[in-house]
Amino acid sequence: MRVNKKSSNRFLSFMLAFALALTMCIGFMPQKVLAVTNCRVCAYTDGTVKEVEGAAPTTSDMVMDCWFESDGNPSDFISYSGSNLTINNLVTSYFKILKENQTLIVNGNCTFESYMVEATTPKLIIQMTKGAKLNVGDFNGGEMTGKSVSDAITAGLIEIKGGKLSADGMTIESDDDAIDPTSGASSNTGENTGTDIKVGDTVTGKDATSKDSATYKVTGTDEGKRSVTYEKPAENASGTEEIKASVILKDGNEYKVTAIGDGAFKNFEKKDDIAKIIIGDNVEQIGKSACEDLKNVKEIKIGKNVKKIGAKAFKGCVALTKCDVPDNVEEIGESANEGCKKLTKLTIGKKVKKIGKKAYYQSGLKNIKVKSSKLTKASKIGKNAFGKINKKAKVKMKMTKSEAKKAKAPTIKVFKNKKIGYVKTWSVS
Repeated sequence: MRVNKKSSNRFLSFMLAFALALTMCIGFMPQKVLAVTNCRVCAYTDGTVKEVEGAAPTTSDMVMDCWFESDGNPSDFISYSGSNLTINNLVTSYFKILKENQTLIVNGNCTFESYMVEATTPKLIIQMTKGAKLNVGDFNGGEMTGKSVSDAITAGLIEIKGGKLSADGMTIESDDDAIDPTSGASSNTGENTGTDIKVGDTVTGKDATSKDSATYKVTGTDEGKRSVTYEKPAENASGTEEIKASVILKDGNEYKVTAIGDGAFKNFEKKDDIAKIIIGDNVEQIGKSACEDLKNVKEIKIGKNVKKIGAKAFKGCVALTKCDVPDNVEEIGESANEGCKKLTKLTIGKKVKKIGKKAYYQSGLKNIKVKSSKLTKASKIGKNAFGKINKKAKVKMKMTKSEAKKAKAPTIKVFKNKKIGYVKTWSVS
């Protein structure tokens, strides 16, 4: 059979055109058959990240809620541990935080096409890792609709760490303070939000933030020698504040609390809410001005292993009525309890060998019990250490018989020295 050449050419041209058109259509068709369509992913307080079908109602244990499309597992893009929510190269059309005190750790290149805001939306801390970038589209909800990240910062909804805003206020890029994505450690000495803890890091307790945990500075990380210094109370601290003997940090290890940092309570914004302080038995040193000017603290219980009380440690605690010095304390710093007008009783422990000048100057001391046998020279008690206390103060030596034989008489002599503040109306025995 003979085939018309023109007809054949037309047929071939038609088939080629059809094939091209079909290819283009396939290319422009949404590829949702190859991906998870409208994947709703939620993070929960127990650390799980789940894909949720449909628009499920918000539950009390839900931390984060977002929608995105991917052919991978949600855990490839989102993980949650404690108060740290980590995202990796996540591009989401909808993102919402439901719990207070969450830190969002951003890895890679991430995008929020829309950040959902409600009247009750809590503040979010965005922590950038090295080389990370976060693009944030319009905010959605109430007065924040259409606003930028800069507007959200002003409104108190977002705080950025380790990154800077672009000029248009819609992009956050990492800077020199960004943390290492593999360890969580900042290149500068800031708060460590990861699990790799190093000496010098400032940290909170495991699964906690600075709002509900005291802040600590790491001083030792070797096994058997892990230690921290207590730097400041939790933001919501009030009433009785207990400085525990040890704390579990983000790496899951237990660290001994061996010191209280300089100005730990003095620089605390809500220090007037503190009424009592209990110092744990691992603490060996109380820093300078650690509890200075706490107007409402009535009792400070010093741990049994404290060796040194720093200068001005409790100065100006005008409501303080109880602050005995336990047996292991060796040194009481200058002005340690100066101006503590309601402190009428004091026990000086067995090992005290030095009391700084004005240590109890202008306090209300009336009854002093001296157990130490090491204060046998006037040089060991500074000038006016007990100056201007109660004019009828009673000072009694409470040593063992063997210690009293050698130390009682010279100690009495020291406490009758005018240099330390003695007046003839005192009773020293």
